[in-house]
Amino acid sequence: MSNLEREQEFLRQLRLYEQARDNGRTVFMDVDELCDIVEYYQVNGRLDEAMECVDYALTLYPDHTPLIGFKARLLVLRDGNLDEAYQWLERMDDHDGVDYHYLEAELLIAEGQTEEANELMLEVYDNISEDDRDDLGIDMAMLYADYEQPELASEWLKRSDMTDHEDYQETKARILAMEGNYAEAAEIFERLIDENPYSTFYWVQLATAQFMLQRTEDSINSCEYAIAIEPTNREALVIKANGLNRLGNAEGAKEYFDLARKYHPHDVHTEMCAAIAQLDNGHPEEALALLSRAEEYTSERQSDLRYEIHVEQVRILLKLNRTDEAVKMIEDDISRFVGMSDEANGGDWHDRYDLLAFVDALAGRYEAFLDHLAKGLECTPDKVVETLAPLFPDGMEAKDYQEYANNNFDTIHLKTRQ
Repeated sequence: MSNLEREQEFLRQLRLYEQARDNGRTVFMDVDELCDIVEYYQVNGRLDEAMECVDYALTLYPDHTPLIGFKARLLVLRDGNLDEAYQWLERMDDHDGVDYHYLEAELLIAEGQTEEANELMLEVYDNISEDDRDDLGIDMAMLYADYEQPELASEWLKRSDMTDHEDYQETKARILAMEGNYAEAAEIFERLIDENPYSTFYWVQLATAQFMLQRTEDSINSCEYAIAIEPTNREALVIKANGLNRLGNAEGAKEYFDLARKYHPHDVHTEMCAAIAQLDNGHPEEALALLSRAEEYTSERQSDLRYEIHVEQVRILLKLNRTDEAVKMIEDDISRFVGMSDEANGGDWHDRYDLLAFVDALAGRYEAFLDHLAKGLECTPDKVVETLAPLFPDGMEAKDYQEYANNNFDTIHLKTRQ
């Protein structure tokens, strides 16, 4: 069976499953077919549907190792629930097998223990047969690519000699894109699409690379192919909206942002992209409203994303000369950070004087800035340089910050607004 025939057969099975699901019926499918559907939903960011499918599949095949792996992974990706994910890990029968250790490594990566995961899988790699090493090299490369670790992904990909394999080429393209080499990534995805014209994922990846290369019309065309295959694909809808906005078609952009909202309500990324489009079109107030809505949609485990939203809000507030609101937002973020730091460090958070100094500079508080700057330079000068270097002349050493600030605070204050 050719790749095209396999893609067509998969889409047929997907339609059968979705029709049964939407009509409240059950449909008996082979476990491999259900795994393919779960993976398809997961890869395309449709995590709720992936979880629904894996839960259904587990009622039919409760001990199937790949399904258990999917369940644990979705608990991390969708819910940030590592505790329950580890419980599913322990349900695997063979605790010495590659599948067990692979999932164990993924949970370690999700916890931020990347080196521990790498050491674990290097030991596994050394102890498996040479025939299995090529596959493990690709699998680990794909895993690190999923968690946006291009350097480790590249290292593992080099351990595989299956350079013509589709998964190898896909992972290579993803790594190239993460490294900013969008031109070569686009070439690889174009070749993959020649073999897999019904792959929504490949069309979306190609559209993303083309957008980053300023090939906006090509990006829109790739999105249209993806949308033709999967009309509800959020990424394709949003990338097309961004492309239309870049071409000056604000009305068309709004239409596709609205479609993304229709099919994927309460999506943070859709609102963030729509906000940036509004900002590009000279509508900062509308952008602020969309960013506020995006913040409402963030979950507790998305603190980094919430901070990113706040950064954009602060920039807009400063452009609107609403400095007090911008300062309060930053101070609130610092207060939350300090609260976490107090809990973790027993109240010792002196290493964040750099953040307080930045807020002082932004608010025009001369005396407070000098005080926090001095304390920061005494406690952790490296953090002061990391945070405040853009406010001082290029190449200035930290030991000279205090004297410069005494005489040039107005210049420092203005730089926080740029």
